[in-house]
Amino acid sequence: MPWPNFLLIGAAKSGTTSVYRYLQQHPQVFLSSPKEPRFFAFEGSRLDYAGLRGDGWRHEFYTDRERYLELFAGVRAEKAVGEASVMYLSEPGTAERIRRYVPDMKIMAILRDPVERAYSNFAFMRAEGREPIADFEEALRAEDQRKRENWISWFHYRGRGMYGEHLARYMEQFARARIRVWLYEDLLADPARLMREVFEFLEIDDGFAPDLSQRHNVTRIAKHEWLGRWTKGRRSLQWLADWNQASKPAFSAEARARLRESYGEDLTLAEKLTGRDLSAWRRA
Repeated sequence: MPWPNFLLIGAAKSGTTSVYRYLQQHPQVFLSSPKEPRFFAFEGSRLDYAGLRGDGWRHEFYTDRERYLELFAGVRAEKAVGEASVMYLSEPGTAERIRRYVPDMKIMAILRDPVERAYSNFAFMRAEGREPIADFEEALRAEDQRKRENWISWFHYRGRGMYGEHLARYMEQFARARIRVWLYEDLLADPARLMREVFEFLEIDDGFAPDLSQRHNVTRIAKHEWLGRWTKGRRSLQWLADWNQASKPAFSAEARARLRESYGEDLTLAEKLTGRDLSAWRRA
């Protein structure tokens, strides 16, 4: 069974699900199902993390090599074979593990304003019923303690946005020609162009035009959690999901400014590594 030859590594809540769905439409692409097996981040891990209720989440993690490779057993003539685990960007040791198994892997990332990404990540975890803290600022203050207590990085809202730190690990392991980084703004402004560039990077037919009409994995916080679980993913029940949607948690201007300031030095590094002007993320 083959190994993948490309990975979409994140960032979380930055449009990766949409790009995954658009990639799925290309006849020269084979993608794993599920979208996020997370093998390279957690190979051999006991998954003994704090802060998680029950064991249902464990099936989402492919820690065994043979089980992971079975995801690609259906590959036939597809030229681009990949998966899209967003935890790969921020989990230490992942880049090294990828290089050990597939030294010529192609790496793709989409980055979003880290402040907006952190808040969206928190809102998503609230919508999923996984985040017990209702206030975003309080959850941010709890982050260091949660790290000490070995909470899984799903709850590291600020830390997952340290793009310079995370990308540096990949730049140390892979030639820059094997890494492509886009911004969330690129996806919003011209998704067709972004997908052409993705196809070109993967060396497949860049003239293919996927259906870009649908947004994917939009966070909805349910007024009634049981109803939110029942309507999730059911387009025929969109009207009911809309009715059940609650307001997102508060995020004050003062808290936003403090969080933005905390990313200053890392954004400078991210600009250097990506060659992109990220000054708008400082001013927003």
